[in-house]
Amino acid sequence: MDSSYTTTSHQPIYNLQNFSQTKIDMASKLCQANEVDDDDKIKCIYDVILTNDPTIAKQGVLTSKQCKNQCYNRGVCQEKGCICIDGWSGEYCEIGVCGECINGNCSGGFCSCFKGFEGSTCEIEAFCKNNCSSRGVCVKTGICECEEGWTSNNCSEKAICSRGCSQNGVCIDHNKCKCNMGYTGDICSLFSCENLNYCSNHGSCIGFDICFCKEGWQEESCSIPICKNQCSLNGECINPDQCICIDGFEGELCDSMINCPHLDNCSDHGICKTKRVYL
Repeated sequence: MDSSYTTTSHQPIYNLQNFSQTKIDMASKLCQANEVDDDDKIKCIYDVILTNDPTIAKQGVLTSKQCKNQCYNRGVCQEKGCICIDGWSGEYCEIGVCGECINGNCSGGFCSCFKGFEGSTCEIEAFCKNNCSSRGVCVKTGICECEEGWTSNNCSEKAICSRGCSQNGVCIDHNKCKCNMGYTGDICSLFSCENLNYCSNHGSCIGFDICFCKEGWQEESCSIPICKNQCSLNGECINPDQCICIDGFEGELCDSMINCPHLDNCSDHGICKTKRVYL
């Protein structure tokens, strides 16, 4: 008999590969003796082995309506509800139970291990050859997390940056620099103005968080445009020397009040408007 059963529908998949052939044969005979339909035989075998209860075969296969999502494949659906396997609980076996996580924390029903530990309960200390050359931490068997300046699988090679890091950073891997605060670039040769939004693309970074603004821009981050006469306080400066006027004003500096004499002042039923943006 094939030890696995799959289907293209949304029904559960019952995998028997982890069970011995002896158990499969025994359970198969019990299910056959109780005249379980061929379509339900794999589930019957799975349930008998999982619960170690031969009377399951007499019950046949219960309908999916009795157990939501067939207990999420984490238990067996019986007349009174789901019987969960170890590690799961809840009405439908939907709640994970870690048990004791010796060197880790329980997350989603499984142990999330601290660095350097592994196993289902984080009981195994990770092993790395040569103890990562005493220049790193063994985070998982065979995997080192090296200290800055060291590299290779066991942290035995000193990192080399052929172009250096401009004395503004540390070489942490082959040709890879970690820059000090205030510097950026492949070799840490450029000043950083990250906190000033890189001078808003309207200036140059000439020192750590120091911008030199292009003509027409101001403020620390070069983010505010400059307009002559501040648009006469009747508009808003949206770009260097470009005003957008409030209703009722016009002109390059928004300093001219609009009137509409040829329209009889809009017959007192509207607002006199004209072009609002001036370059």
